[in-house]
Amino acid sequence: MCVFFIVGGPSLSKGTQCEKIVVKYGLSHLSSGDLHRAKRDLPKPTGVELTKIMEAPLTVVLDLIKEAILKEVAKGSNGFLIDGYPQGYQFETEIIPAKLAVYFEVSEETLVTRLLKCAETSGRDDDNIDATKKRLKTFSEATAPVVAQYEKKGKLDKIPVATRNNGPRRHSVATTTS
Repeated sequence: MCVFFIVGGPSLSKGTQCEKIVVKYGLSHLSSGDLHRAKRDLPKPTGVELTKIMEAPLTVVLDLIKEAILKEVAKGSNGFLIDGYPQGYQFETEIIPAKLAVYFEVSEETLVTRLLKCAETSGRDDDNIDATKKRLKTFSEATAPVVAQYEKKGKLDKIPVATRNNGPRRHSVATTTS
């Protein structure tokens, strides 16, 4: 079973890139944010408890991902794209080592622009200016050590996210990893 970590700022269309990889390679895409929101919306007590801890301790996130992996393995998954789980070393210790971390590099300015643009239409309650600032701070603090760790191991693939006047332009991972 192969595991790839997908690392990049919020609203960088990591999910869109993961969808392309899923189609091309038959992997399963697991987004920690999506798993959080799905559990949060459950009836009491689980949903209420998760609402209180959306800045969940890593053990909660790890448990959500473990549960999702078991479901996908039962369906015959070929491997996993783990999106939004920054503490790879804990995952590798408790579950399985990752083959590679794919890091979408982008400026903070571009991230802010994208987040605020997404907030206009997302309908997500965590897409507002205060949450945006908090998400970027958390992303920066959590991601830097992980990126350094995988780079040191020779298991990091950096993909620059270029920008244009009309917004970010990305390389398609699905076409660059063949």
